Amino acid sequence: TVGLTKSLSLYWKEKLMNEYEKLEYIHSSIQESLNGNNSMLNQALSFVEDIREKYLKGKANESK
Repeated sequence: TVGLTKSLSLYWKEKLMNEYEKLEYIHSSIQESLNGNNSMLNQALSFVEDIREKYLKGKANESK
């Protein structure tokens, strides 16, 4: 149940974070990775995909 609680907590944190907060997380993840700690990279990639998807949807709407 600890894993489930952590997963639910992370899910809600993702939903409540704004793009600036996600960018800060990504920045920290890259710094940690450079220091040998790769544990945050999967979440950082998820945030990049969220932000990128929003941008790509906007571009698709502009071309219509």
